[in-house]
Amino acid sequence: MAPDPEQRTQPHPLDIDNITKPWRSELLSRQEELKYDRPNYYINDPSSLTTSSFANTFITGTGDDIFSAVLPHIAYAESEIIFITCFWAKSASLSKLSHTLRLLSSKALQQGGPKIRVRIGFSSLSLFQKLFHTPSVRGKIYPLDIWAKKLGLPFPSELQGLDLEIKSIFLLPFSVMHPKFIIIDRKKVFLPGCNVSWEAWLEGCVELSGPIVQQFMRFWEEFWANDGPGVPNIPTTASTPASEPPQLFSSNTPRPAHHITPLAPTTSIPAIFLPSPHHLNPRFRPFASPSQTHAPPTPLNTFLLHLFSHAHDSIHLQTPNLTSPPVLTALLRALRRGVAVHILTSSRLMILEQLVTAG
Repeated sequence: MAPDPEQRTQPHPLDIDNITKPWRSELLSRQEELKYDRPNYYINDPSSLTTSSFANTFITGTGDDIFSAVLPHIAYAESEIIFITCFWAKSASLSKLSHTLRLLSSKALQQGGPKIRVRIGFSSLSLFQKLFHTPSVRGKIYPLDIWAKKLGLPFPSELQGLDLEIKSIFLLPFSVMHPKFIIIDRKKVFLPGCNVSWEAWLEGCVELSGPIVQQFMRFWEEFWANDGPGVPNIPTTASTPASEPPQLFSSNTPRPAHHITPLAPTTSIPAIFLPSPHHLNPRFRPFASPSQTHAPPTPLNTFLLHLFSHAHDSIHLQTPNLTSPPVLTALLRALRRGVAVHILTSSRLMILEQLVTAG
């Protein structure tokens, strides 16, 4: 039961050093466990993950809503798009992405300059793909002749203005890469919770700019671009793409959960980049009891569990799947400390996954 709101203390002021110091210390103390993570470039200096950012926009809605808001930014890109997702499936979102890539290609051809560089990465396409995927961390690059048939993208002849490469990485036995981000011209990054798929879930997306973008670039270079000749420089321009480009897609059926909130930042805010790398767990047991389940000490897991254990007033959690024993344990402990815990999920969402993983 949540505490009475009238009896709660006021939220404590944010002290970044106080938050990150024990987190950095724990990561350093577990370097031996982290040295096989991919990527792991930060394990000797976790402080390199602290930076700053501008939070520009927050978007809520279904995946289709979110991509309808984000894709116009892609259409207005000048030099480069890096598009990383987890699950890839034929859907309205994929159709809209295909339309956007056609627009981007046409713009590049009309301008007569260099091709716009586009790199797409995903982890999960189908059961067959996962069963027979290369186990190499270098992943698989998809040849041009199967873009349309296998991936649902336009034919290469429709994308001649783009320097496009598409890669999937899936590490056996079942290690999908969940991080999702879209980097535009190395100037701003969108963090959608949704996949390129048909899933009509309540999702969120935040748009960031500033130094945090280079953290996402580094992660992409170390993991997704680990087999290339190096990341080239891109042309720099004095102009910045419009923060709110014209809409490309409209809906005749407004959804109550769909909302775009401009944050209009005036100053940068402290930021912590939390990689979620591939972590090999040799002690993994599929049917282990919750008491024997331990979260891999990745920067993301370590930081979130630290926040849960040090929460003073309230925790608000929005998730499609709440079955992780370490998270459940941390939330129950927070409740015992008098912390108000609010969880927003969907009653009919991910039923099979929750039955399998609940223990």
